[in-house]
Amino acid sequence: MRKALVGVGVLLLLLLVADRVGKEVAERVLADQVDAELSTRPDVRIGGFPFLTQALSGTYDEIEISGTGLRQPIAAVTSFRAVLEGAQVPLSDALGGNVSAVPVDRVAGTVVLGLSEVAAETGQDVRIEAEGDRLRVSGTIALAGQQLAVSALSEVVLDGETLAIRAEEIQINGEVGSGPVLDAARDLLDLQVPLAGLPYDLRLTDVTVSGDGLRVSAAARGVRLTR
Repeated sequence: MRKALVGVGVLLLLLLVADRVGKEVAERVLADQVDAELSTRPDVRIGGFPFLTQALSGTYDEIEISGTGLRQPIAAVTSFRAVLEGAQVPLSDALGGNVSAVPVDRVAGTVVLGLSEVAAETGQDVRIEAEGDRLRVSGTIALAGQQLAVSALSEVVLDGETLAIRAEEIQINGEVGSGPVLDAARDLLDLQVPLAGLPYDLRLTDVTVSGDGLRVSAAARGVRLTR
Protein backbone atom coordinates (compact mmCIF):
# COMPACT_ATOMS: atom_id res chain seq x y z
CA MET A 1 0.00 0.00 0.00
CA ARG A 2 2.82 2.40 0.87
CA LYS A 3 4.53 1.73 -2.47
CA ALA A 4 1.23 2.29 -4.29
CA LEU A 5 0.71 5.61 -2.52
CA VAL A 6 4.26 6.68 -3.32
CA GLY A 7 3.72 5.68 -6.94
CA VAL A 8 0.51 7.73 -7.11
CA GLY A 9 2.29 10.68 -5.53
CA VAL A 10 5.14 10.50 -8.05
CA LEU A 11 2.66 10.24 -10.91
CA LEU A 12 0.76 13.28 -9.67
CA LEU A 13 4.02 15.21 -9.33
CA LEU A 14 5.03 14.28 -12.88
CA LEU A 15 1.61 15.36 -14.17
CA LEU A 16 1.93 18.69 -12.35
CA VAL A 17 5.39 19.24 -13.82
CA ALA A 18 4.16 18.31 -17.30
CA ASP A 19 1.18 20.61 -16.84
CA ARG A 20 3.46 23.52 -15.88
CA VAL A 21 6.01 22.89 -18.64
CA GLY A 22 3.34 22.46 -21.28
CA LYS A 23 1.65 25.68 -20.17
CA GLU A 24 4.90 27.62 -20.45
CA VAL A 25 5.58 26.22 -23.93
CA ALA A 26 2.09 27.14 -25.11
CA GLU A 27 2.39 30.64 -23.67
CA ARG A 28 5.66 31.19 -25.55
CA VAL A 29 4.10 29.96 -28.80
CA LEU A 30 1.12 32.27 -28.36
CA ALA A 31 3.38 35.21 -27.52
CA ASP A 32 5.15 34.63 -30.85
CA GLN A 33 1.77 34.48 -32.56
CA VAL A 34 0.37 37.78 -31.26
CA ASP A 35 3.39 40.04 -30.84
CA ALA A 36 3.11 41.46 -34.37
CA GLU A 37 0.24 43.65 -33.18
CA LEU A 38 2.03 45.06 -30.12
CA SER A 39 4.95 47.45 -29.78
CA THR A 40 6.69 45.15 -27.28
CA ARG A 41 6.61 41.39 -26.72
CA PRO A 42 3.37 40.67 -24.84
CA ASP A 43 2.81 38.77 -21.64
CA VAL A 44 0.60 35.73 -22.24
CA ARG A 45 -1.16 33.82 -19.48
CA ILE A 46 -3.28 30.74 -20.06
CA GLY A 47 -6.04 30.45 -17.46
CA GLY A 48 -7.83 27.38 -16.22
CA PHE A 49 -6.54 24.26 -14.49
CA PRO A 50 -5.39 21.76 -15.38
CA PHE A 51 -3.70 22.99 -18.53
CA LEU A 52 -3.15 19.54 -20.03
CA THR A 53 -6.86 18.80 -20.45
CA GLN A 54 -7.22 22.02 -22.43
CA ALA A 55 -4.09 21.27 -24.44
CA LEU A 56 -5.27 17.77 -25.33
CA SER A 57 -8.61 19.12 -26.51
CA GLY A 58 -6.89 21.94 -28.42
CA THR A 59 -9.31 24.55 -27.03
CA TYR A 60 -8.39 26.95 -24.24
CA ASP A 61 -10.95 28.45 -21.89
CA GLU A 62 -9.21 31.79 -21.34
CA ILE A 63 -5.98 33.34 -22.56
CA GLU A 64 -4.92 36.77 -21.33
CA ILE A 65 -2.63 38.93 -23.49
CA SER A 66 -1.18 42.18 -22.16
CA GLY A 67 1.39 44.67 -23.38
CA THR A 68 2.54 48.24 -22.98
CA GLY A 69 1.37 49.56 -26.32
CA LEU A 70 0.33 48.93 -29.89
CA ARG A 71 2.08 49.45 -33.15
CA GLN A 72 0.91 52.32 -35.31
CA PRO A 73 -1.50 53.87 -36.07
CA ILE A 74 -2.74 54.33 -32.46
CA ALA A 75 0.23 55.93 -30.74
CA ALA A 76 -1.78 57.14 -27.73
CA VAL A 77 -2.18 53.60 -26.33
CA THR A 78 0.01 53.12 -23.25
CA SER A 79 -1.21 49.64 -22.31
CA PHE A 80 -3.32 46.90 -23.82
CA ARG A 81 -5.10 43.84 -22.44
CA ALA A 82 -7.18 41.25 -24.24
CA VAL A 83 -8.91 38.13 -22.96
CA LEU A 84 -9.38 35.38 -25.54
CA GLU A 85 -12.10 32.80 -24.95
CA GLY A 86 -12.24 29.57 -26.90
CA ALA A 87 -8.85 29.85 -28.61
CA GLN A 88 -8.05 26.75 -30.66
CA VAL A 89 -4.43 25.58 -30.80
CA PRO A 90 -3.82 21.87 -31.50
CA LEU A 91 -1.23 20.46 -29.08
CA SER A 92 0.88 18.91 -31.85
CA ASP A 93 1.10 22.25 -33.67
CA ALA A 94 1.99 24.12 -30.47
CA LEU A 95 4.75 21.69 -29.54
CA GLY A 96 6.12 21.68 -33.08
CA GLY A 97 5.97 25.45 -33.44
CA ASN A 98 3.71 25.07 -36.48
CA VAL A 99 0.99 27.50 -35.47
CA SER A 100 0.10 29.78 -38.40
CA ALA A 101 -3.34 30.88 -37.22
CA VAL A 102 -5.36 30.73 -34.00
CA PRO A 103 -9.17 30.77 -34.30
CA VAL A 104 -10.82 32.44 -31.30
CA ASP A 105 -14.51 32.42 -30.37
CA ARG A 106 -14.57 35.72 -28.46
CA VAL A 107 -12.17 38.53 -27.55
CA ALA A 108 -12.69 41.23 -24.91
CA GLY A 109 -10.09 44.00 -24.94
CA THR A 110 -9.17 47.10 -22.99
CA VAL A 111 -6.74 49.81 -24.06
CA VAL A 112 -5.52 52.65 -21.87
CA LEU A 113 -4.84 55.97 -23.57
CA GLY A 114 -2.46 58.33 -21.80
CA LEU A 115 -3.91 61.84 -21.54
CA SER A 116 -0.73 63.58 -22.66
CA GLU A 117 -0.52 61.14 -25.58
CA VAL A 118 -4.15 61.85 -26.49
CA ALA A 119 -3.44 65.59 -26.43
CA ALA A 120 -0.50 65.09 -28.78
CA GLU A 121 -2.63 63.00 -31.15
CA THR A 122 -5.26 65.74 -31.50
CA GLY A 123 -2.85 68.02 -33.36
CA GLN A 124 -3.85 70.93 -31.10
CA ASP A 125 -1.73 72.73 -28.51
CA VAL A 126 -3.86 71.70 -25.54
CA ARG A 127 -3.47 70.12 -22.11
CA ILE A 128 -5.86 67.36 -21.03
CA GLU A 129 -6.43 66.31 -17.41
CA ALA A 130 -8.92 64.04 -15.70
CA GLU A 131 -11.57 65.76 -13.58
CA GLY A 132 -14.05 63.31 -12.12
CA ASP A 133 -15.73 61.39 -14.93
CA ARG A 134 -14.95 64.16 -17.43
CA LEU A 135 -11.87 65.82 -18.86
CA ARG A 136 -10.49 69.31 -18.36
CA VAL A 137 -9.11 70.58 -21.67
CA SER A 138 -7.20 73.87 -21.65
CA GLY A 139 -5.14 75.98 -24.04
CA THR A 140 -4.67 79.47 -25.42
CA ILE A 141 -6.29 81.28 -28.34
CA ALA A 142 -5.31 84.53 -30.05
CA LEU A 143 -8.20 86.92 -30.74
CA ALA A 144 -8.16 90.64 -31.54
CA GLY A 145 -4.50 90.87 -30.64
CA GLN A 146 -5.00 89.20 -27.26
CA GLN A 147 -3.89 85.86 -25.89
CA LEU A 148 -6.82 84.31 -24.03
CA ALA A 149 -6.65 81.32 -21.70
CA VAL A 150 -9.50 78.95 -22.45
CA SER A 151 -10.63 75.72 -20.81
CA ALA A 152 -13.61 73.40 -20.74
CA LEU A 153 -15.04 70.51 -18.81
CA SER A 154 -15.52 68.03 -21.59
CA GLU A 155 -17.48 64.87 -22.19
CA VAL A 156 -15.61 61.98 -23.81
CA VAL A 157 -17.60 59.63 -26.03
CA LEU A 158 -17.13 57.16 -28.86
CA ASP A 159 -18.26 58.20 -32.31
CA GLY A 160 -17.87 55.04 -34.35
CA GLU A 161 -14.13 54.33 -34.41
CA THR A 162 -13.26 57.83 -33.20
CA LEU A 163 -12.74 59.19 -29.70
CA ALA A 164 -14.64 62.50 -29.43
CA ILE A 165 -13.92 65.04 -26.68
CA ARG A 166 -16.76 67.57 -26.61
CA ALA A 167 -16.42 70.84 -24.72
CA GLU A 168 -19.42 71.48 -22.45
CA GLU A 169 -18.56 74.23 -19.95
CA ILE A 170 -16.20 76.67 -21.63
CA GLN A 171 -14.40 79.40 -19.72
CA ILE A 172 -12.43 82.34 -21.13
CA ASN A 173 -9.83 83.72 -18.72
CA GLY A 174 -11.72 81.96 -15.93
CA GLU A 175 -15.15 83.34 -16.84
CA VAL A 176 -18.06 82.06 -18.90
CA GLY A 177 -17.51 83.01 -22.54
CA SER A 178 -19.97 84.09 -25.24
CA GLY A 179 -20.13 85.22 -28.86
CA PRO A 180 -17.17 84.94 -31.25
CA VAL A 181 -14.77 84.25 -28.40
CA LEU A 182 -16.80 81.20 -27.42
CA ASP A 183 -16.80 79.92 -31.00
CA ALA A 184 -13.02 80.37 -31.27
CA ALA A 185 -12.52 78.52 -27.98
CA ARG A 186 -14.74 75.66 -29.10
CA ASP A 187 -12.72 75.31 -32.31
CA LEU A 188 -9.67 74.63 -30.13
CA LEU A 189 -11.32 72.54 -27.42
CA ASP A 190 -13.54 70.16 -29.41
CA LEU A 191 -11.20 67.27 -30.22
CA GLN A 192 -11.15 63.98 -32.07
CA VAL A 193 -8.71 61.06 -32.02
CA PRO A 194 -9.09 58.20 -34.53
CA LEU A 195 -8.97 54.76 -32.90
CA ALA A 196 -9.53 52.54 -35.93
CA GLY A 197 -7.12 49.66 -36.36
CA LEU A 198 -7.22 47.90 -32.98
CA PRO A 199 -5.77 44.38 -33.15
CA TYR A 200 -7.81 41.19 -33.36
CA ASP A 201 -10.71 42.93 -35.19
CA LEU A 202 -11.78 44.59 -31.96
CA ARG A 203 -14.65 47.07 -32.15
CA LEU A 204 -15.03 49.88 -29.62
CA THR A 205 -17.83 49.52 -27.08
CA ASP A 206 -17.23 52.00 -24.24
CA VAL A 207 -14.88 54.68 -22.86
CA THR A 208 -14.41 55.90 -19.29
CA VAL A 209 -12.13 58.40 -17.56
CA SER A 210 -9.78 56.90 -14.98
CA GLY A 211 -6.78 58.00 -12.97
CA ASP A 212 -4.28 56.63 -15.49
CA GLY A 213 -6.01 57.98 -18.59
CA LEU A 214 -8.90 56.88 -20.77
CA ARG A 215 -10.00 53.25 -20.65
CA VAL A 216 -11.53 52.10 -23.91
CA SER A 217 -13.33 48.76 -24.02
CA ALA A 218 -13.69 46.71 -27.18
CA ALA A 219 -14.98 43.29 -28.24
CA ALA A 220 -14.94 40.87 -31.17
CA ARG A 221 -16.25 37.44 -32.15
CA GLY A 222 -14.99 34.81 -34.54
CA VAL A 223 -11.41 36.12 -34.80
CA ARG A 224 -8.39 34.47 -36.42
CA LEU A 225 -5.00 35.50 -35.04
CA THR A 226 -2.34 35.30 -37.74
CA ARG A 227 1.34 36.14 -37.76
